[in-house]
Amino acid sequence: MTQNTHSDESIKSLVTKTLKECPYVDAVDVEVSVESGFVNLNGTVRDEQQQQTAEEVVKAIPEVKDVFNYITIDKKNGLIGNANRELNMM
Repeated sequence: MTQNTHSDESIKSLVTKTLKECPYVDAVDVEVSVESGFVNLNGTVRDEQQQQTAEEVVKAIPEVKDVFNYITIDKKNGLIGNANRELNMM
């Protein structure tokens, strides 16, 4: 019988740290849970790009078996963010 050397709690800590340090994801409102190496992401981010990036950076962690991304887009903040980006492009 093989022993899993990475506990769910250590994976959760690693995932949380990775998301917090990622400059492309504002993960303040993202909650992480782990069961048998499978990661659930819940909460909200500003836009679809952050939602996808969160999933990608977590999937890149070798200890993670798979990611279930239940993150939703915060429509209010997303619209403000899009308006700011458009203004900056002018």
